[in-house]
Amino acid sequence: MIPITLVVAVILYIAFVYEPKVDFPYQSEFLKEHQAQYLELEGYKIHYLKSGEGESVILVHGGGTWFYSFRNNIPFLSKHFSVYALDMPGHGYTEYSKEPRFDLDTFADVLNEFMNKLNISKATLVGNSWGGGWVLYFAMKYPDKVNRLVLIGSSGFNVPDTPLWELGKYPIIGEIISKFISLDLVRNSYKDVFYNHTKITDTIIYEVYKPLTFSRNRRATYLGMRNFDWKVTEKTCHG
Repeated sequence: MIPITLVVAVILYIAFVYEPKVDFPYQSEFLKEHQAQYLELEGYKIHYLKSGEGESVILVHGGGTWFYSFRNNIPFLSKHFSVYALDMPGHGYTEYSKEPRFDLDTFADVLNEFMNKLNISKATLVGNSWGGGWVLYFAMKYPDKVNRLVLIGSSGFNVPDTPLWELGKYPIIGEIISKFISLDLVRNSYKDVFYNHTKITDTIIYEVYKPLTFSRNRRATYLGMRNFDWKVTEKTCHG
């Protein structure tokens, strides 16, 4: 029989010491075709894309992904608006010099600083999943900076996360899950949200998976699961 102390030691090692060596050389085809930029904020290098002219629209992706989520929306919207799509901290290709607090206040402040730096006084904000919850809280904190809100499958309304993400909220379990994010895990998660599985191409999976090979993004996933307090938005929305 394996001693329980050895089992515990292995579990703790995987959770807090082990770093997977992910060799995934894929280079984003989407970014080769689009001129993304970096915006320097205090402590952050925000990766974003700007397209079109007119009234400002800001697109905010969900947890565990990046602004690639809006690849099919940006061309159409940019015919009518100035479209900004950004990678939030701990997602996509955004970088930071010091790990931020992954909470609603921090993310609202990042959006506010992003708008200020680009001289966007007011915008329509579009948020998907966690991104919906982030922009919902932003509207609560900075109401004068919001023209309209568009929420797509939004968090923040007493909607439970998937079972895997619920597990990630627990200490040690979340750390371990983050070490074993794989192409197959990403592909299976997309099968849960795509009705037509023929639409799930290898390119889509590669584009989503690549930033998830970055250790900062893996860590941000479980920290976000634990620290985004949707009770705040739920309480306000339900009066």
